[in-house]
Amino acid sequence: MMIEEDVELQNKNLNTALSLAAAAGTVHDIAKIMVEKKRALLTIPGSQAMMPLYVVAVFGKSDMVIR
Repeated sequence: MMIEEDVELQNKNLNTALSLAAAAGTVHDIAKIMVEKKRALLTIPGSQAMMPLYVVAVFGKSDMVIR
């Protein structure tokens, strides 16, 4: 079972799982669960100080954005 703090963990490049999911663009359901568990993930910068929404834009994964 994942606890709230687990979703904030960052790898050696400072990316959270949400940032990696945003770059991959193929794990919509998982990304949604992570954000529902910890909305603050949207404000944690990763590699090169990129926020997850910016990662989505850079990698052209606009379908990852929930409206």
